[in-house]
Parts: sequence; C-alpha cells; structure tokens
Amino acid sequence: MDKVLLTLADPTARTALLDEPALEAVVAASYDIDARAPYTPLFEEFTLGPAVTAPATLDGYLHKPVSGERTEASVRISGLSGGGPTVAALWRGAVVARTARLDSVIQRVDAAWPALGAIDADIVADLGALPADPAALEAERRTRLRERLEPDQPEAVTDARLDALLAGRTVAERLRGGALGGVQVSFSAALAPATAPITLPVTAVFLARDAGFSLTGLLAETRFVRERLIAAGTGRATSVTLPCRTPVVAIWVLPAVVFDDDDWPGATSGMTAAQRRVARRAAAAVWLRGEAIALAISS
Repeated sequence: MDKVLLTLADPTARTALLDEPALEAVVAASYDIDARAPYTPLFEEFTLGPAVTAPATLDGYLHKPVSGERTEASVRISGLSGGGPTVAALWRGAVVARTARLDSVIQRVDAAWPALGAIDADIVADLGALPADPAALEAERRTRLRERLEPDQPEAVTDARLDALLAGRTVAERLRGGALGGVQVSFSAALAPATAPITLPVTAVFLARDAGFSLTGLLAETRFVRERLIAAGTGRATSVTLPCRTPVVAIWVLPAVVFDDDDWPGATSGMTAAQRRVARRAAAAVWLRGEAIALAISS
C-alpha cells in the first residue's frame, strides 16, 4: 500500500495508474452520459491520506450545584482521528472525455386531421352502406381512424392508444367535439457523428488494498467513506445539464494478481493468464459501477 501511495504522490505515475478502463469507469459511475475515449484526468485538488472518520456522540448532563437541577446534553464531535478505513487519497478535479453528437435534418412533416364525413364515406364505398349495428359501425370507424392517424403503420395505434385519444367517447363524438389528428416527422439519415470534448467534474476517493483483502469488508468500508464524504459536501458541484449519478465515486487500487483468483467471473477456457486478468477486471467493472466504484490496477 505504501507503493501505491508513492505512485499517487507522483503526478506522472498517478496519470499512468488511471488508465482508460479506470477513467471510463469513473465517468460511467459519476454520470449517465454517452462519453467516449480518449479520457484525460485533471487534478485540481489531490490530498494524500485524508482521514475519514465517523462523528462521535457524547451523552451526559449538566448539573447546577445550587439548585441541583440537571439538564441532559448530547454533543456530536467530528474530526477525531483513528477508527476509520484507510484512505489513500482524495481527488477533486475532472475528466475530459469526448461526446458524440448525431446530426440530422427534418425532411418532411405530414399532418392528418380526420373528418367524420370522410371516414363514413370510406365505409360506404367499401361496404355499400353504414352498418346498422352501432357496435359494428364504431368498429369500422375506429379502423379507418387508425389508418388516418398512422397511414404507414396503423397497427402502431393500438386499442389502448386509441382509447386514450377518444377519452371515453365514440369516434363520432370525439371528431365532432374537436380536432383530432396525427403528425409525422421524417428525418434524414444521421450524418457521421461528430465528437466534441466535454469536461466532467469528479470527486473520487482512492482505497488501496493488497492481495488477500476481504471483498465484503472493502465494500462496506467504501460505502462508509462515500457516505461520510457526501454528507460533508465534498463532492464537486456539477452543471444542471449533466445527468449526475453520484457526487463521490471510489477508485479501488488493487494488484493485478487479485484477478488470478478463479472466483472472479469473466474469464473463459483457452485464455492466457494475462487475458484472464483483463476479462475478470472488465466483468468486475460492470457490477462495481452500480456501487459507484472504479478499478485501477497497480503493478
């Protein structure tokens, strides 16, 4: 773990530690956004070995000697050292990624405003007369209304959608009561996606462990640390236009040999030892992302 701390202390080595899979996981855990490589970390604030502890609560009472009156008191004290998980570093900065933008243009707009007279005229043309049975007449009108609302895909106007449009009324009542129509908008084929840089503020806490650590224990420690940092308002402020998942993520720094353990899923038969490590790391990154955790591999 001391070696990891020294790596994090060196800006060049720190950048090398945060490879593309690690930064991709940091972004994915932090934001619900389609961000792409290349990724570049920006270290605006970087604190080595911060103490993250739970506040202590002291309960007691105040005693007045003259009157003998006692008043209960409860005091919460933060900042006491010791007792918390070992944290390697706290990073407040950003990741510069690329985001793709698909461009297309509106080519055509078609609007259909069905009229009851035109619908009934179609029924007469097909059947010779309007059905005498009210239920049969309503069924015919619904069929032709559906065709007018969605000429290319009338089946897309399901019974449920049509019922919602009619709002409990018959076709005749609805069309006499006001305009009811559909609009089709046709777009051109998307042009080649253009990518543009985007700066994503991040706050990440590093937890480094040697081989043989307890996965359950590290998950619990990570949750504790993140909750304390979030409660303290440590997370970076983000733009309202960025869909943020969480203000603080964790980065586990683990040795590569951890993924030699066959209990980690992701590897298949026929892979080399190096390929198994990569596959297991990729599989772990998927489910750890839901816990707001990214993985970085130490040598």
